[in-house]
Amino acid sequence: MKRYIFTLLVFILVNGLVSNAQKLPQTQQNSIWLENFEADGKLDEWQQPLQAYNDDTYIAYSLANDDQYLYLAVKSNRWSKILQTSMVFEVIDLDGKPVSVTFPKKIEVSPPRFDLEKIMTKNTEIKSNVDGIQNIQEVGIMGIDEIKEEAIPLLNEYGIEVGVMELLEESDVYPSGELYYLIEMAIPLLYFKIKDINQVEQLDYRIILNGKVPTDIQRATLSQPRKASGGISQKLANAIYEKEVDMFTKTDLNGTYRLATKPD
Repeated sequence: MKRYIFTLLVFILVNGLVSNAQKLPQTQQNSIWLENFEADGKLDEWQQPLQAYNDDTYIAYSLANDDQYLYLAVKSNRWSKILQTSMVFEVIDLDGKPVSVTFPKKIEVSPPRFDLEKIMTKNTEIKSNVDGIQNIQEVGIMGIDEIKEEAIPLLNEYGIEVGVMELLEESDVYPSGELYYLIEMAIPLLYFKIKDINQVEQLDYRIILNGKVPTDIQRATLSQPRKASGGISQKLANAIYEKEVDMFTKTDLNGTYRLATKPD
């Protein structure tokens, strides 16, 4: 697992802050057979909470499958990091080669802006396609013999599906609520050289959040934790600083998923 800078500072600041999913395992332990999947980012078809929460990547996620597809659901408050540096879902195929889908591939968007007065309610509310994500058109592809392009449209002929939504969730740290990305993927099992799930026990996978390489100015700026000022509490200042540092940190999680068989 690679980290560019500031690991110790981040640990000190976030120890005690990342508690929203402490009871979940770091990587998924269960197999899930999933039907009626739709890559719309709503996560309606997934059991909540998701199966695992990984402290290194700040990602909650679930994996599932049927006899034709491998499915992934992700919830992460690292939306800006994903938008600016991409999230990679990588699976090792039966030949031992990595197959990956990168979201987004082409980044030409600004961070989303919200009319908080309109979309905040007492309960969690999902609002889709605000500024940033509505302009994402492509995902990156690597290691699939049948696809020669390095990037394909979100709507494509290859059976790969990707959907994303934005979630603004009430928070005791962020006064206006904390923003999350909800991402869903579906990848045909044939791209992993799997023709029959009964002949395969498990797949190794990685979820990677690429980080930026900091400039000297950015290193200097982030060398000291933020302090409360201008009505911002120290708790909020710490949370903002934590995300700023993580933007310049490449993080990943590794796991093994055992393919589910159709229930009787």
